[in-house]
Amino acid sequence: MYARETVNRASLSGTRMPQQHLTAGKKKNYQAKLEVLSYFGKIPICAAYEIDGVRTDRFPVGDSLVNAKPVCEYLEGVKTDITKCRKGKELPCAALECIRFIASAVGCPIKYVSVGAEWDDYLVMR
Repeated sequence: MYARETVNRASLSGTRMPQQHLTAGKKKNYQAKLEVLSYFGKIPICAAYEIDGVRTDRFPVGDSLVNAKPVCEYLEGVKTDITKCRKGKELPCAALECIRFIASAVGCPIKYVSVGAEWDDYLVMR
């Protein structure tokens, strides 16, 4: 999920698959480790930071990091096992909302979603 300025968003992805892929000049992201969120009741997302009373959507650097307080938003948790899903339409609504949120946050569509620990445990979003 590390495209554009998303280092200030909670990392919802792992390192098993490359995070970004360029195809004919169009960016497509990979969402890895969605299955890790399967049993969360609520998923906290750090959407911004407050530094000395001022809100910013940029990741604080240097001395400002010491005073930075995360401002969290919450997504509804998936609350179910998604490891058997192989098509986007098989995912629960909460999982689809999480994918939409990430796509919006990074500014490009999510093409592949990891739903398990094995190399073939992924699905292609349409």
